[in-house]
Amino acid sequence: MPMNLLISGTDPVAVDTVGSLLIGKDNVKHINIAAERGFGTNNLEEIDVLPSADLIDKYKVQLDHKNIPQGISEKVTIFRGKEKVCKTGCAFLDVIFM
Repeated sequence: MPMNLLISGTDPVAVDTVGSLLIGKDNVKHINIAAERGFGTNNLEEIDVLPSADLIDKYKVQLDHKNIPQGISEKVTIFRGKEKVCKTGCAFLDVIFM
């Protein structure tokens, strides 16, 4: 399911926000924490998507741990969790970002 897109930017939180929206995930906990801590913005209204924010809707896919595309290189390791968010609630970020 190649999208033929390149996501880049000077704001890593904005880049992750756009990337998560492209795979159908909104309100991602670690991205929200990073934005709250001032590492960037996760507000799509503050993010310039070029040539247009319509690209997100055009290329958006729904992925989860059950429907990862087939045909991925054997060099890629896929980790599948039992829950969508880490069991600790990403509490380790408090240590990293303090």
